[in-house]
Amino acid sequence: MSINVVFIYDRKKKADDRTAGMIEIRVTAGKVQRYVSTGVKVLPSQWHKNRVIDRPDSGTLNDRLSIMSRKINKYINACIEADTAIDLTQLKEIAKIDDTEATFIDFICERADLRPVKESTRQRYEVFINNFTLYGRIRKFSDITVKAIKDYNEWLHQIRIDKDPEDPDSVGRPLSDATIYNYHKSLKLFINDAYTAGKVPENPYNRLRGFISRGEKQVIDYLTAEEMQRIENSKLSTRTLRRARDLFVFQMYTGLSYSDLLDFDFSDYQQIDGKWVNTGTRHKTGVRFVNQLLSPALRILERYSFKLPVMDNANYNKFLKTVAAECGIQKRLHSHLARSTFATYMLSQGCSVPNVSRMLGHTNLRQTMKYAEILENDVRSDFDMIEEKIQSRDER
Repeated sequence: MSINVVFIYDRKKKADDRTAGMIEIRVTAGKVQRYVSTGVKVLPSQWHKNRVIDRPDSGTLNDRLSIMSRKINKYINACIEADTAIDLTQLKEIAKIDDTEATFIDFICERADLRPVKESTRQRYEVFINNFTLYGRIRKFSDITVKAIKDYNEWLHQIRIDKDPEDPDSVGRPLSDATIYNYHKSLKLFINDAYTAGKVPENPYNRLRGFISRGEKQVIDYLTAEEMQRIENSKLSTRTLRRARDLFVFQMYTGLSYSDLLDFDFSDYQQIDGKWVNTGTRHKTGVRFVNQLLSPALRILERYSFKLPVMDNANYNKFLKTVAAECGIQKRLHSHLARSTFATYMLSQGCSVPNVSRMLGHTNLRQTMKYAEILENDVRSDFDMIEEKIQSRDER
């Protein structure tokens, strides 16, 4: 008698883009079939080739599916070796997993969902969870030790990003100290939750004070006026790239962050002296800002009937890399670069630091001063360049 054990997704055909479908294990013995629920439900886009994908807890869920499948196969093999009948009615009990033995990653995902935080913070948790799940070496609560934190830190320092897939010699660049610090900040937070819940005897970070360098947050680059024009006037090859470019241009002339871009609603603006103005609140910080739609931003809105064609942040930044290549821009385009470009552009055109701070919704002037310092450094750099040319001329 042939026996087949396979995963079946959404057997009852209830799943859609917003409704998760159940993953079951189907055991076929001759003409008899039995279905065992795994307790795992995912969206259709999150199930591919018998694996859960594109979820912060993908690793944990796939572990669960593997364990249940192995338990069933082990039971069947044992029955075959002992030449005893396979009792399909016992499969549910055999595959059962003690959910009280939740992993630390399970705990993190649960705590991240329960925390009453802003959407931008929730997205930051998701980025951390994806990174931490990829690391995969701290799974149980008993794994949380000083050495484990140090090993995780060493792994973070070995990561390389922005590799060129078409260049086999490309080595990419390391994570910045500020990014690594933020990963540790999130891990420390969730370990502290575990300590409060009595799942770990201590938070190892308390014995690692000063070990993790916060680092200096690097000042993000910006586009020159000429580069801005090149992007605005570019003839891009696909509709998707044109949409990404248009969102970027809209950010360049409004200073809106990505999270504020998602919340953009033209009905929030009112006409004052013929200009469209909005006094809103930043999604990330809750700080009030003043925004007026400049003509390039209005042209973008008119192109899309005043409803922006937003896309998820990962795809947006991915498409912007192609936009940069097609426009001949050497700098790495990303969502926040548009915001820094807006800041430096407004300052270079004579706007005051306090006013630009209000436009951006910064919590204090020090944040805005960073952009003013960029311009000053660039001016001094140009002076140095001219001085070198003068000295070279005089030496002839």
